[in-house]
Amino acid sequence: DLKGKLSRLFYIVAIPSAFVNGWIAGALYVAVAIMWLVPDRRIERVLSARTGALVLLAGVALTACDDGVGVAGVGGQTGASVRFVNATGGAIDLTSNGQVIPGDGHILAGATSSCVDVTANAGLGIRETGAPSDLPGFAPTFAVGGRYTVIVFPGLSGATQVATLSGTFTPAVGRSGLRIFDALSSADVYDVYVTAPGAPLGLAGAAGLSSGTGTAFFDVAAGTSQIRLTFAATQAVAVDAGNVTLVAGDSPTLVLVSPAGTSTASILRAPPC
Repeated sequence: DLKGKLSRLFYIVAIPSAFVNGWIAGALYVAVAIMWLVPDRRIERVLSARTGALVLLAGVALTACDDGVGVAGVGGQTGASVRFVNATGGAIDLTSNGQVIPGDGHILAGATSSCVDVTANAGLGIRETGAPSDLPGFAPTFAVGGRYTVIVFPGLSGATQVATLSGTFTPAVGRSGLRIFDALSSADVYDVYVTAPGAPLGLAGAAGLSSGTGTAFFDVAAGTSQIRLTFAATQAVAVDAGNVTLVAGDSPTLVLVSPAGTSTASILRAPPC
């Protein structure tokens, strides 16, 4: 630690020297500065260790993406691109190898994340904010280049559940696509109708939707549509989720949730990555 010892010595000598000759004190301070133009190798070792720790957490890299209408951000070539939807009543955190990811890794209730570029062996986890450990049962296998939507929702038992939906969809020219996920607090089975607002039901867009499951993507008209669920194999409307605006070429995942203390449904929109 020669430079450290010399620095302390020069400072000790420079302070009283200032009362005798300011030039001597100034020269000693300049000498210390010149010595440290070449950094101490111990600093380099500490920075390298910290960089290694950051690389470990960077197994999950949060990437900015467009949360509006249209195709969102695209994940890197090293992994899959994943968007998280928090359909629970409380905040959640994403984790990597047991460590909470700060910033965009914190997802408020009723919100969606940015697209997350998940690299191989990232050790990705989800936990309720403030909980000491990750939610059990979430151990997905993401394919390189894949596109996924992960939905965290309250199961019928009250326990928090996680569902992973894969794939993207290209609608016909001038039309929109969508898929519906049922995060409602009901054990009923539904058929899904997407129509112009107030129009007759017509043909179902999807059938047999139940809690914790999602439909396949299907083609619908672009513009403003009304989404209604009927009890399976009937046209008795059980849930009117209201209107949603769909843009031609867009293919979002729409998550139906029940606001706390109500029997109505609202929609969380998750654009594709």
